[in-house]
Amino acid sequence: MALGSVFTINSYTNMLDQMMDQFFLVDSDSVMVMSKGTTMAQFVPFNSKVQEELRTEVSQIYGVSTAIPLIFKDFSNVSSTDLIKDALVGIDFEYLKVIYLQDSTLSAGEWPEKNKNEVLVGSNVAGGNLEPGDEILIQNETFSVSGVLKPDNPLMDFFLYCEYSKIQEIYNMENYCSILYLLLDSEIIDPVVDTPSIVSQVESLSSSIHVMDSNSLKKETGSFFDVIKLIQAFLASFPFVISIMFVAILLTLNLKDNLKEFGILRAIGMPANKISLLIFIQVVFLTLVSYLGAILIGIVFFWYSYNAVIRFKLEYSNFIQFLSSMNDFITPSVYLNTFLITMLVGVLVSLIPILKWRKLNIVENFRKEE
Repeated sequence: MALGSVFTINSYTNMLDQMMDQFFLVDSDSVMVMSKGTTMAQFVPFNSKVQEELRTEVSQIYGVSTAIPLIFKDFSNVSSTDLIKDALVGIDFEYLKVIYLQDSTLSAGEWPEKNKNEVLVGSNVAGGNLEPGDEILIQNETFSVSGVLKPDNPLMDFFLYCEYSKIQEIYNMENYCSILYLLLDSEIIDPVVDTPSIVSQVESLSSSIHVMDSNSLKKETGSFFDVIKLIQAFLASFPFVISIMFVAILLTLNLKDNLKEFGILRAIGMPANKISLLIFIQVVFLTLVSYLGAILIGIVFFWYSYNAVIRFKLEYSNFIQFLSSMNDFITPSVYLNTFLITMLVGVLVSLIPILKWRKLNIVENFRKEE
């Protein structure tokens, strides 16, 4: 259970990194333009307002391949009880599937099409109760749900994606957008060398904008979560220490129970190194069983806390279904890290009974038993 807690905490840390990386496109060579005063602490830049005419100007800068405007609006009136509120995203549908949601897949329905008053919804929008064909009201205008995304990102799972021009019209955002994403062409420039120059050129176009490249975004979002990660590491240290102490006690008791058998093995000529190896193998087996238990318990903890804390409700009554859904958030690196931590616990703990065994005098122990 202690190692399961470590797995859960590790999963949350990884999920936070993935969540912000995907939202801010930090894995691609990109530059984000937002209004001054907007910070990463706001998560979704509802209050940012950038002049849309900048899109034409930045597109002419050498090295910029695509300029994508987005509009973000608070849509929490649909879901007023969740910790994370629903958000409306206005984006040109030509960029939705191939760029912004390129790693996402649909659980139902189809991708939205232009000029059809369609929206694409995340899995948690409106409490996760929307299906393709359902109607949804946005500023007194009716839209049809074209598709529902698979659970992919705890933040973006609460997003509704609507045609950019429609959101501009409905929210009186003509000539403005919330942010501009500038994708750089790595075939004609060296992003590492040329990006600072591109950022400077963009900043020179207006005194009311704040410009950040993907590395700066990753650094700022990373620093924002550093405190959370430190708290998580601190909390993880407790179950880690507890697991070491618990297993050490179990192995020490097991050593006492098997001391007579080990003495007989020594008496018939088995080398002490081989007996130490037997103890080590026993610990490795216990460690592997602990790892499997930690994964199972960790996934259950993660599922419960994710639904209870983020969504304020529990779902997935089907055990296999919820295991599959949680695996969408847990990457192979989390399993590997948990395995390495578990093996580290096993190796450290195995030294305790091995060292105790080597210090024991078998003859004296037999005399005590007699």
